[in-house]
Parts: sequence; C-alpha cells; structure tokens
Amino acid sequence: MLLRSIRAEGFLSFGELMEFEIGPGLTVVTGPNGVGKSNLGRCLDLGRAVIGRAAGDPSADRLDLYRDAGYQGSGSFEVRLGLDLDQQWERDL
Repeated sequence: MLLRSIRAEGFLSFGELMEFEIGPGLTVVTGPNGVGKSNLGRCLDLGRAVIGRAAGDPSADRLDLYRDAGYQGSGSFEVRLGLDLDQQWERDL
C-alpha cells in the first residue's frame, strides 16, 4: 500500500481543509509545535483502523478514540487517504 495524499477537514486541529500530497521517495514533515504534525499521523491511524475493521482486525476497536475528534467539538469530520493498493490482499478487502 502506497500513501499518495492526505485530506482532512474538521478533524482535530484541521478546522479548514488541509490537503497534503505525497510524492515518490522519502517524505519528512517538520515544523514548530502546534501546527498539526501529530494530527497528520492520526489521519493515518484512523485510516489504518478503518481498513483493519474491514479485515476483521480486533485492534481496530480504537476507532472509538476518534468518536469526538471533530474540530472544536464538531459532530462530524472528513478524512480521506489517497492510497495505491499494490498488494492483491489489499484490493480484496
């Protein structure tokens, strides 16, 4: 599985639309405290939990951690991951 992009809106610190394109090779995210680096990782964790639930992984129960992840208490948010599924088992999910 190759990550191509992350898009989030209304999720944790991303109140407005945040789009992050990922090119080939190594990607390093740096910046000062409080700009959303950890929340980029949380976008990935949320996607992993959703995929895990579809695959029957019991550790996917951590989706409950994101129940209240809306920006400033919002009841909804959107997270999209652009993925290339390069393994057959991934496509079979």
